[in-house]
Amino acid sequence: MKKLLAPIAIVALAFAAPAFGQESDAMASEASAQTPLELRGEQVVALINGELDVPLEEVFTPGFLAAVPPAQLEAISTQFTTQFGTALAVESLDPITGTRAALSVRMDRAIARGGIAIDSSDGNRISELLFRTFDALNDYRNFETVV
Repeated sequence: MKKLLAPIAIVALAFAAPAFGQESDAMASEASAQTPLELRGEQVVALINGELDVPLEEVFTPGFLAAVPPAQLEAISTQFTTQFGTALAVESLDPITGTRAALSVRMDRAIARGGIAIDSSDGNRISELLFRTFDALNDYRNFETVV
């Protein structure tokens, strides 16, 4: 598997299907059952795709945004999606509890792997985010077979 290195700071997805007849209760409690790291992981996916629906100041600590300003986050996200395609989902988050985890994001053409940390004393906002490698996918489902 080809590995591409990209030491770039950037900014995920566990949807549980509710049992039959419990849709409204399960959907209402889904957000509350989600850990802070899971929520931030989903927001990383949205950020990469340019689809984050909350202000960056609600997602990242002031220290993070001082080190990686919004314009730089946008440029990095554009670079990621141009090179690797759309961010599809959090591939893995280990562990899903606590304040620090290994994060893998599934993209169209690669798995982005790195780490994420949140600051529990600052609204569980992201204080660290770094993708270190991108594992290219040998996924030929998008190509037509020529016979």
